[in-house]
Amino acid sequence: MTATANGHLSVDDVKAAARGRWRDVLAAHGFNGDELDGRHQPCPKCQGTDRFRAFDDVDETGGVLCNQCHNEKNRDGLSSLAWRNDWTFPETLKAVAGFLGIEGGEPKPADIVADVARAKRMPLESFRAFGAKPDNRGKLEVARVPMFDQFQKQCSSFDLALISPEFEKGMSAKGQPVGLFVAT
Repeated sequence: MTATANGHLSVDDVKAAARGRWRDVLAAHGFNGDELDGRHQPCPKCQGTDRFRAFDDVDETGGVLCNQCHNEKNRDGLSSLAWRNDWTFPETLKAVAGFLGIEGGEPKPADIVADVARAKRMPLESFRAFGAKPDNRGKLEVARVPMFDQFQKQCSSFDLALISPEFEKGMSAKGQPVGLFVAT
């Protein structure tokens, strides 16, 4: 998808491309997963208790609400990001377009850990808590998770990637003992 003929990003195209992916877009730009679970909780912006929540359809619309500091009528993902990050509308549109791979947007930096977590449908925060870090296995970029023995000493690692079929379920380090995953 590209920008319009005059070089401007189409708001409708960006919103259409983000539909169903807003949770990932918001999480990549300042929101954490717990803030998007729909429960009433402290506002990440004004810190007021029990006044912030993501709407039930946050994946579709990106809508969040703070009863105190973000209660405007237009509660979509673009307004949510502009509010959260103190961005202008053009900055917000460009960031979302880049994340979605729309030409004319600001390209998102590659994050194999986030990409694997999204593909495997696991919470990014949990994946990182188990020590997932970007690494390489030959020429293949992987998300590497340490494995530990019964004494909680690292004994090996486990790699997950997106492109190769052999990594569909991941691969342990060759010639190393298999261990356990431990959250830190």
